Amino acid sequence: MDMGNPKEVRDEFEAMMVRAGLATPGQLPVHKKAGKFAAHARMLRLGMITPQEFDQIMREDD
Repeated sequence: MDMGNPKEVRDEFEAMMVRAGLATPGQLPVHKKAGKFAAHARMLRLGMITPQEFDQIMREDD
């Protein structure tokens, strides 16, 4: 998994949720926002994106 790739991070997050029994595949759409947030928060923390870019990304629909 490429930690710099938000989609790969989100996909792995979703897979971990299912493996841990925290979500079923049918519930994953509900959890996508959490995965999207986690991936982009990491990029923000590492300085890969600005706070303004983070806000814009989080406002966008999947």
